[in-house]
Amino acid sequence: MECIKVSFIGDIMCEMPFLKAAKTKGNYDFEEAFIELKNLFGNSDYVIGNLETVCAGEKQKYTHELYSFNTPDSFISALHRCGIDFVSTANNHCLDRGIDGLKRTLEVLDANNIEHTGTYRSRDEAEKPCIVNVNGLKIGIVAFTYGTNSNINGVVLNDQELFHVNLLQKQVFTSDDSFLGKVKGLASVETKTKIKRLLGRPYKNISVDNMPNGFDLEYLSSLSAAIERTKENADYTICLLHCGGQFNTQPGEYSEYMMDFLKEKGVDSIIGNHPHIVQKSQLLRNGIATYCLGNVSISPSSIYVPMENLPDYSIAVHLYFGKTDKCLKKITASVLKIIEDSNGYLRIVPMNNLYDKNNDEILMVNTKKILECFTQIRFERIEMQEEWDLCYPG
Repeated sequence: MECIKVSFIGDIMCEMPFLKAAKTKGNYDFEEAFIELKNLFGNSDYVIGNLETVCAGEKQKYTHELYSFNTPDSFISALHRCGIDFVSTANNHCLDRGIDGLKRTLEVLDANNIEHTGTYRSRDEAEKPCIVNVNGLKIGIVAFTYGTNSNINGVVLNDQELFHVNLLQKQVFTSDDSFLGKVKGLASVETKTKIKRLLGRPYKNISVDNMPNGFDLEYLSSLSAAIERTKENADYTICLLHCGGQFNTQPGEYSEYMMDFLKEKGVDSIIGNHPHIVQKSQLLRNGIATYCLGNVSISPSSIYVPMENLPDYSIAVHLYFGKTDKCLKKITASVLKIIEDSNGYLRIVPMNNLYDKNNDEILMVNTKKILECFTQIRFERIEMQEEWDLCYPG
């Protein structure tokens, strides 16, 4: 049966080690990092990811801090050439260079023919449902984020600016103007992290996204309205959700609540990201809910990245729809791995390709761990494949 194949990948990042390694004379070259994804997506009709950086231009300073990102435009060109068609821009880094950086990022995506949703240049753009036509299948996409790192980048939107970002809750910003607070603020986050590591102290807590203050019903009503507008015009509706406790294999109560909320609103599939490792998934009546697909490109050498839960592995999910009836026929998953060389340059490799070249038993063991975490199924053994079947709906 001929099918329409739509693929989803996780967090696309460019941190300081990768940025430094990609620098060439007068430019930055990211092509080799993503080149092996091109074959994986060769028979995908549409590929959707989560862009976890902005492209605000060199004048706004490229990434030079641990938790504040700005990436050269050539990064986006490399993504387009490897086959990525669409990205969510609603995440905690979308305001790392303010509203101007947010707007310029959308211009760069447009220039590279990558469609997007989640952040907007105008109110009209924000209110228009995002519908993409993939070989006649009208897919409606909504993208929302729990926050924008306002306590780090200091950017808080006023009431007239809120349309720029699809938020799930009010931005949080607190400052310590005391003398001690100002002294503490003299050291960068990176310096503080290095000191903690040298002293043998915890430098990155594995967090849980529990919400002791409850849920922001006003913001959730905006999400509901966006879903309703989108469903009216779509054959199939997807929510790209950005929330969760970082580096924790177990989703917290906030993530669980949001999954239940979105299923109740009739979203067909939910693709979650932000925790930076693979988390569980659930098969739905007409799709899948993934809590986190993991990292497409994160630098394992970044000093804040704990490695015990395999942040260098990720899942790509593929939905197959009938070309004639536009109904979901099959769901599969691929496993990807990040390889970081001694200079910090990354390569993202489908696991079956890597295993064919190396035949390393550790790769098989870790692939099994990732699939078990994602599917919540224990396997006696697995055979290395390009795609694993998850279900056949109906």
